[in-house]
Amino acid sequence: GGYCSDDRVYDKTVGPLVRSVLCGGNATCFAYGQTGSGKTYTMAPLPTRAAKELLSGFAEFNKVFEEEKKKNECPENGLNDAAPTSPNNEEDVGQKIELWVSAYEIYGGKVYDLLASREKLRVLEDAKNQMQIVGLSEFLCENVSEA
Repeated sequence: GGYCSDDRVYDKTVGPLVRSVLCGGNATCFAYGQTGSGKTYTMAPLPTRAAKELLSGFAEFNKVFEEEKKKNECPENGLNDAAPTSPNNEEDVGQKIELWVSAYEIYGGKVYDLLASREKLRVLEDAKNQMQIVGLSEFLCENVSEA
């Protein structure tokens, strides 16, 4: 294989996912390949950079959210006349954006939680025909060092 800089790998793989998340989407990044092919080495620096960009974008959104919330407070009763809305999901109206992180490995047909001591997990299909990883740890990241 040839050399490819971390920046190029990020720009071609993770960068578009970050932009999608900042526009209200969800994202998953997979590294697929033979054991010993360099997946971990290649992917290792990318999550920290993604977390920095996501948290920066979320901080800006949340700042605007708080400013709008203050503008819309009704002084007589302390209630909001109109809460700010999330651009793509009506269920999230009036909610701040947060970054939740999970990490799992699929190896030898088995799934392991990388944030919970490699606990073995099960993958099941839900009633909406969506695949779910049962018991996968999820952690709220409030700063880059937690990502």
